[in-house]
Amino acid sequence: MAKEIFLINRGDALIPNSEDAEEALRSYPFGVQLRVKVTQTRSLPHHRFYWAFLAHVFPHWPEHHKHPLRDEDHLHAWLAVYVDWCEEFTSELMPDLKTAGLAATMVIAFVKKISGDKPFWLRIDGNKVTARWPKSIAFSRMDEEEFKRFTTRVFTAIYEKVGIDIDEYYEKWQDSHGALKVVPERNKSPVEQGLYFS
Repeated sequence: MAKEIFLINRGDALIPNSEDAEEALRSYPFGVQLRVKVTQTRSLPHHRFYWAFLAHVFPHWPEHHKHPLRDEDHLHAWLAVYVDWCEEFTSELMPDLKTAGLAATMVIAFVKKISGDKPFWLRIDGNKVTARWPKSIAFSRMDEEEFKRFTTRVFTAIYEKVGIDIDEYYEKWQDSHGALKVVPERNKSPVEQGLYFS
């Protein structure tokens, strides 16, 4: 039976990080070969920083934006979909307009059910309707490397949409919370990287 055990890397050995992990590891016979999938656990400070940054950004989000947003959670959902960290469902609507309205209502009801009532966005293209909603960023769904790639794309999108730079906010964050092991970043434009000269 597979078990999830958290270990600490000590160079040439992995050791249990808690008494529970130690007990779980002892449940296997000594000397037995085990298959291990190694992933770096998520950083709680990085996770907290992400949500603190969204709380900082939300009041600056333009009211006239194409998609009005209610709060930081809604902002997170929209950004996750925008950077393609999302689930998607596409359905064809019937050509008859009366039926199409009913079909769209049915698609909306269906998407609410399968998305877990998360915010979602619809795109209608001809007779096709596509619904997109954010995937989970729970610790169990995303390791640290994946979360860093996700936040880099989100921080880049925020900079492109409202001009708030993660670097400036991170400097303020460090003053009150200390440095993060994983430094948040956004993708720099070619001009910022010095690849193009004006």
